[in-house]
Amino acid sequence: MAGNVRLLFAVLAIVIAPGLCGCSPARYGQRPGDPLLRCGDEIVAAGQFFHTGNPVVLWMDPGGYDAYRCRRHFEPELIMPHTPAAPLDPNRYGTRRNLPKDVEDRVTDRGWSLDEARRVVDQFVIHYDACGTSARCFKILHDMRGLSVHFMLDIDGTIYQTLDLKERAWHAGTANDRSLGVEIAHIGAYRDMKTLDEWYAKDLFGWPYVSPPKWLKERKVRTPWFVGRAARKEVVTGNINGQDLMQYDFTCQQYDALIKLTAALNRIFPRLRLDYPRGDDGGVRTQVFTEQELAAWSGLLGHLHVTKEKVDPGPAFDWDRVVEGARRERGMTW
Repeated sequence: MAGNVRLLFAVLAIVIAPGLCGCSPARYGQRPGDPLLRCGDEIVAAGQFFHTGNPVVLWMDPGGYDAYRCRRHFEPELIMPHTPAAPLDPNRYGTRRNLPKDVEDRVTDRGWSLDEARRVVDQFVIHYDACGTSARCFKILHDMRGLSVHFMLDIDGTIYQTLDLKERAWHAGTANDRSLGVEIAHIGAYRDMKTLDEWYAKDLFGWPYVSPPKWLKERKVRTPWFVGRAARKEVVTGNINGQDLMQYDFTCQQYDALIKLTAALNRIFPRLRLDYPRGDDGGVRTQVFTEQELAAWSGLLGHLHVTKEKVDPGPAFDWDRVVEGARRERGMTW
């Protein structure tokens, strides 16, 4: 009798144990060596994949932009193999600093876990790239300036992730330790119409659309024959950090993608609140934060809130559209 009981427990251990540990591929109809299927909308945080509901190209994917590489992405033959792109440090990213002591000890000892990243990341910095396309953005940011950003958002709504979200990207100065960053493809905001007229044309109804100048080499986007129309017909004006500026709006595809990305980031990093800096009238604040205000803030913010000399994402950026859309994606009612 005792022998039969032992045999029964042994059989149960073989059958049940893999399911308890949650690592049996057979549960999902997969065998060892089968590829893990992806949907093409995943972003990566501390080595884990998370869905966004929007097309995403990772640094490891064909057609992706890899901020881990030390050589230039464009025209790599201009430097010899194994030659650093920068004279002292070839990397364009680093480890997040000013960490809580217990987090620093564990990260130094065994690397980042998602729980530890969640304790640190609580800001999402919105930039426009002043380059017009994500391809040109990566060429300028990575190849020429030796900088980095976690995401680039092209005019067709394609999201490019260049680094794991655990990394400290170099995009927003003093906010880098706590923040994630996105560079939205857009030529920017200006004091006059000269640059805007160079980068935009108008259709038969007078609606502006992105029409890069002929000299731009990096004009290709992932969606064939895509036309990037501004979400609003009129030029938007506003004063940011003391500058009177004019700007065409971003594309609807960019807003839709950013809404999904923001909602996903809020779910992955709960301390990253779905709100933006507000002025006395309840609208977006248009002046830089003080050091103390920046330290106290968690949520979305613009580069303009971090650095006084910056104005991005500009007066045309629709903060309410992004925040309210992300809240709806998360099922929030406030």
